[in-house]
Amino acid sequence: MTAFQLLVVFSVVSISLMALILHRLGQSSGLIFEDEAAAMSAFLDEFPESAVDEVALSVDGQTAMMTLANEPRLGFVRAIGKFTLARKLAPEDIRAAHLKGTELRLALRDFADPSFSIKFGSEEMSRRWSGYLNQQEEPKSDA
Repeated sequence: MTAFQLLVVFSVVSISLMALILHRLGQSSGLIFEDEAAAMSAFLDEFPESAVDEVALSVDGQTAMMTLANEPRLGFVRAIGKFTLARKLAPEDIRAAHLKGTELRLALRDFADPSFSIKFGSEEMSRRWSGYLNQQEEPKSDA
């Protein structure tokens, strides 16, 4: 076996061993928001200057949408592995919003995060948030 082949084998074994150890230590499990307060906290970690009015958590606990006080945008946070991604969605950020039962699918103008779906607990809640996104209703504010 040449030195290059040994290096390749050593690298593959080392990476596999690290992945196994991390998995056994519980580091491969995904984050799930326990409740609306946990989702709101994750959003406010990224946008501490924002004030949240209403939070809607997905059925699987990995995604949440929220209305923001005194802002025409909606807040959005989702779990990606053990980390979170939070963003504010303005009406011009959304290319299309489609409602199918309790699932709301969004197509965004952002090429780095082009689409996502969120499944709510009821069709009424899905329709309400779809209305916010389609500008049929304005998100509520305390102003």
